[in-house]
Amino acid sequence: MAITVNDKLTATWFTPSSERKGKAKNKAGFLISPLTGMQYVGISSLNDDELDKSGITTDYIKALLDGGIKDWRNINKVDGKPLKFEVDLIDILPAEILMELATEIMNRAAVNEKERKN
Repeated sequence: MAITVNDKLTATWFTPSSERKGKAKNKAGFLISPLTGMQYVGISSLNDDELDKSGITTDYIKALLDGGIKDWRNINKVDGKPLKFEVDLIDILPAEILMELATEIMNRAAVNEKERKN
């Protein structure tokens, strides 16, 4: 049986639920890329090896976010100027946004893993 790989992992824009409300034109968004096989294995091993009582570690969430988020749009500093995307700046996003992004990346990874098995 041949092994089939997806050599065209395409990132897509995701709009957090807090941004979907209203009719604002400049809604914040995040470019999320599917995890590669190696990222999935690495992140899965973090969760297995370092589980805390809640079942997920901050290292696991950080690895998900750093591996999955490739860009953002309409993220501004306090002075209203755009904040250029840098992986190191992901940490300063509001906690509820970080959790929603981590959940979205996990959900996409789970779907991709099911597709890999079929």
